[in-house]
Amino acid sequence: MYPTNAKSFHPFSYSGGFVPGTRYDMVINMCRGLDGVYYEQHLRSSSLSRPFSGLRAGEAGLDELLEYEHSLSELRNSQGLQPARYVGVAKTDTQFQKYFKDIWATILANKPRTGFELTPGVAVGSGMPLEVLVKREYGAYKAVNVAMHDTVGVPLLSEEYLLNCLKVPPEMVADLAVSHRNVVRDLPASYPEGLYEGRGIVFVGGGKFSWLSLLGIENLRATGSKLPVELIFPTEAEYEEMLCEKVLPDLNAKCVLLTERVPEFRKHKYTIRGYQYKILALLVSSFEQVLFLDSDNVPVANPDAIFVSEPFTSHGMVTWPDFWRRVTHPTYYKVVDRELGNEQVRNNIDDVTPNKYYARDTGHAFSSMPLHDRAGALPDPSSESGQIAVDKRTHLRALLLALYYNYYGPQQYYPLFSQGGAGEGDKETFVAAAQHFGLPFYHVRKAVDVIGYWQLQPEEHYTGVGMIQYDPVVDYKLVAAYKDWFSAREKEHERRQASFIGRLRDWWAGDVVYDPARTFTGWFNKTNSRPMFVHSNFPKLDPVSLRKDDFLFVTNGGARKRVRMYSDQSGLDFDYELRQWQFIKKHFCDKAIDLNYLRVAGVTSLDYCDFIEQELEFLENSQHLGTQESLQEDGFVDSAFRSLTESTMEEPAPIARMTSRIQEYYDSLLNNADWNVANLEVRPGQPTFVVWFVLSSYFPLICGCLGPLSNLLSVAAVICNWKEDKATGKPAGADESWCYTVNTISMVCGVAANICLLLNYRRKMNYHYAQIVSIAGWFVASIMLMLLVAIYHVEFLRHEHYVRYSYSYGFWFAVFTVLLHFANFVLLSLNILGVLLKKYPPVFNIDGVQNTLILQTMFFVTWMMWGAGMFTALLHVSYGEALYFSITTILTIGLGDFVPQTSGAQTLTLLWCIVGLVAFGLIISTIRELVMFSSASTFYWHRLQMFRGLELKNAPPNLSNQESFNRMKNASRKAMRYERVFSTLTILTSWTAFWLLGSLMFTVYEGWASLETIQNLSMLRKTNVSHSDESDSHEAILHHLQNLKEASNLDIFSTKEYLSASSFATELASYNDSSCHHPEHSERAALRKDFNLAAHESLKPRFRKKNDPLLSKMSQIQQIIIELRKSTFLSNIKPDFKYSFQDWSQFLSLTDLNTGSDFWLGKKSPFGFPNDEPLYFTYHFLHALDRKLHELALQYDQMN
Repeated sequence: MYPTNAKSFHPFSYSGGFVPGTRYDMVINMCRGLDGVYYEQHLRSSSLSRPFSGLRAGEAGLDELLEYEHSLSELRNSQGLQPARYVGVAKTDTQFQKYFKDIWATILANKPRTGFELTPGVAVGSGMPLEVLVKREYGAYKAVNVAMHDTVGVPLLSEEYLLNCLKVPPEMVADLAVSHRNVVRDLPASYPEGLYEGRGIVFVGGGKFSWLSLLGIENLRATGSKLPVELIFPTEAEYEEMLCEKVLPDLNAKCVLLTERVPEFRKHKYTIRGYQYKILALLVSSFEQVLFLDSDNVPVANPDAIFVSEPFTSHGMVTWPDFWRRVTHPTYYKVVDRELGNEQVRNNIDDVTPNKYYARDTGHAFSSMPLHDRAGALPDPSSESGQIAVDKRTHLRALLLALYYNYYGPQQYYPLFSQGGAGEGDKETFVAAAQHFGLPFYHVRKAVDVIGYWQLQPEEHYTGVGMIQYDPVVDYKLVAAYKDWFSAREKEHERRQASFIGRLRDWWAGDVVYDPARTFTGWFNKTNSRPMFVHSNFPKLDPVSLRKDDFLFVTNGGARKRVRMYSDQSGLDFDYELRQWQFIKKHFCDKAIDLNYLRVAGVTSLDYCDFIEQELEFLENSQHLGTQESLQEDGFVDSAFRSLTESTMEEPAPIARMTSRIQEYYDSLLNNADWNVANLEVRPGQPTFVVWFVLSSYFPLICGCLGPLSNLLSVAAVICNWKEDKATGKPAGADESWCYTVNTISMVCGVAANICLLLNYRRKMNYHYAQIVSIAGWFVASIMLMLLVAIYHVEFLRHEHYVRYSYSYGFWFAVFTVLLHFANFVLLSLNILGVLLKKYPPVFNIDGVQNTLILQTMFFVTWMMWGAGMFTALLHVSYGEALYFSITTILTIGLGDFVPQTSGAQTLTLLWCIVGLVAFGLIISTIRELVMFSSASTFYWHRLQMFRGLELKNAPPNLSNQESFNRMKNASRKAMRYERVFSTLTILTSWTAFWLLGSLMFTVYEGWASLETIQNLSMLRKTNVSHSDESDSHEAILHHLQNLKEASNLDIFSTKEYLSASSFATELASYNDSSCHHPEHSERAALRKDFNLAAHESLKPRFRKKNDPLLSKMSQIQQIIIELRKSTFLSNIKPDFKYSFQDWSQFLSLTDLNTGSDFWLGKKSPFGFPNDEPLYFTYHFLHALDRKLHELALQYDQMN
């Protein structure tokens, strides 16, 4: 415990002692401040009848003030408290007072005459309507909050858009321009020698922020930082005696009183509060090079190297990003007399890549170009000022101008900078001031991340409690590495582009030098970046408010349960939350710290010890998801670069970051399905998921397969005559010219639509433009051809052509072309509907496998067209008959009605068939893969989430771990059984429907008897064996049916494994989820035999030393290796093996992933996704082994 007796003021290890106040000011401000509130209540109820709240300077003599000081001392003594101790004014403080006197005079002399009313602004999320909600010309305003990663449904923050948010009157612009110009002219460019010196870190205290600052300083020292610290107090009343005189000196920190260094800040009309203290703290700190930290901003890595490393050494100022894009009002640039260029000089955060790569790719005209991508504008993203590093030698004028911006911030500059957007305040003033003077600053590129926990009820959601900001030194090296990488990539691309083959290869592979959406932004990720600060801003790490507002508990099934607020600590090298509560216990319980805000609340720190001990016990017995790295696909970041970035960390943690978050494990291993579920706004388990998933993925895929087929038929419809002579069966001569002309135009529209569709697939054409052309092309083609068919039919009947002629191949090809063209039109129209409703981004939700299927289909159709042309000459038949021969030869063993007679024709037919069969076989393989995987993973995932939600909803409170485990297993089995039965029934239904439809068509058109139709077409042709006992006078119909029937056959063949499995009959017979084990076969017994587990028991070491921590750790490692061997074996020979609850309990114990019952039914459950359990075990055992080996090495190193 800290000593209670007063000691002399502790000297500091660096110059600039504590800032004092006079006894007069001390008493007055004690009456006004936090102490005054507390003591006034006691004074009014005591024998001291004279109120003191009305005292003002000059209204009472010194004797009266001394009398009140004596009264306050009596009250303090009666409460067991000691008065705050002040010392004389330091020489440094008089220097500050003299220096800032003229600065304040300059700022006050240039007060703007106009400003906005302080009415609340309205911030609109990106998913909400974008219209102006409040249309008052002065006062309330709004700006949309556009996250840096948002690409769907957000406005383009152009100059035009940003002008229509806050309405800034012209007279205000002119007034601010005059004020700004005068201030810039009169601000000093230097400071007196000796005013600032050295390097250090600054916090702002007062109230509970004094405690939070102490917590930040403790964490700072835990990182190994040696830099001195100053804690700035705004007023005398907020001064903390025990903290300043007994606690901070031991941490190489001291207190500074703002009012003693800049007394003018309280002598004006406006009240300085909140954000405005930051710039004052930076300016009154004694350090020449200073890192400011918000009091709730906790260092998690040593920041000392910032001051001696790039980018600080060359830039002099380092800032960090916020979540949002910048929404600064365009009139701000008029205020500061800054002309913006018309050129796009950056793409989002990318100002490194030459703009020739993205300026032409954005597709934006100047009028719709993002304002802050233009030359001269402030760069994206907006700033987060919870931390800022600055060198006053180079950036003094920027800080003084930022003081002006902040002083007149609430009514003038804050609205201009942020327009009511998220976090409006001081955060943009530092970058704006530096830019105005042309001073360099480095804006960290790595995006800010959220840290928090998953909450299951009342509905499942992620609760963020803090923000992670990253090391600028590593970030700067990443930028340098990107420049080198991109330069090499650019040269290699130019080399390939020098040849036609290289250009063709790049075009076909979709290889571009620069992808505006990810090339630069994807360079920075959690794997290669280093967390430096955790801004624990909601809730604050204050035991008083945490207990009062019940932040540490959540309700699950009606029961209150403790929760780890920082359960997801990816990238941190230690248990962040546990460390904070250890520091809380140290000061609240072990040291019994006395703080003003505790006294105001009428409590002491010791009152919270039981609460703190309970939380510590919970944290020590639960497991966070920390000491981890994100498992991300770096894509273009090669292993050499990753090695380079890992070696750039100045002070690597003793235990390396390992394993990924469970969610990221799912994201990487889930892709049994090749569908990109992450692109959808709806998630698996939501009622409309299947609808939007099918529209985004299946519809483009189906269209990509039908499009080439419709073009094949449309070409045949143009080449072939539409009528034939009944007597001879030969074409009846050329069609009418109007028929041929309209038919050709329709064919061209369809081909153009298909070409744009292919370019859309390959992302060689803007999605919206390609969709417009494809949808319009197929719509026009289908309508034109449909009208042509109708008119031709009318003319055919009107001229009584049916007496002599009948419809030939060309007519029926045209009929089916109309159907396919219109189907493509409908499919693409429904696909773009989801984009317009913002259900998924403007891109086809397909990947490489589906893309391959489309290319295979196009090649196959092209091969068919070429073969039909060849067989026209070889077999001396019409193009329609040749196409019929091509299709039946590939899809069946041939009908025998057309046979090549010459050896040359037979040889060419053989070679053509070989290539065609290979192409068709590839299509079969791809379709089978897609059908099986989409059924087995994506839709299963959806069903699983639905059943999980039902289990979660119906779960009683206080479930045990095993009950929760069994319920989730039950949901998993139900989902798998439901999906298999549903898939099988769907395939059988579609196969049967096609069977009956084909039979009906040939009964109508050929006049076959129903039984003959079913036998001849549906059974014999479907098995690819055909008799020649019937003639097909309508081969055109057969062409189409033979192509479509293969899809239904493939669906059935793809479920062969499941249909043939004994589990299918078992699952259909029993929908009960009770677990039963067949006595004649035990997988667990077989496994025990394979691995000789009894022998493994003998491997347990019998060490002579008992309770030795190193030997205990080695024993754990040996057990992990044994279990790793088993899981690796199973993942290869039986990947669908299911572990028991005991197996999972042992797994969680060995990997230190001990969790509560809500884990099994939560979103992080291992059973919440398609998952092979042995592979899951193998993955986590490997990373647990890695972690424990590092821990063992560290433990051994510390012992020696």
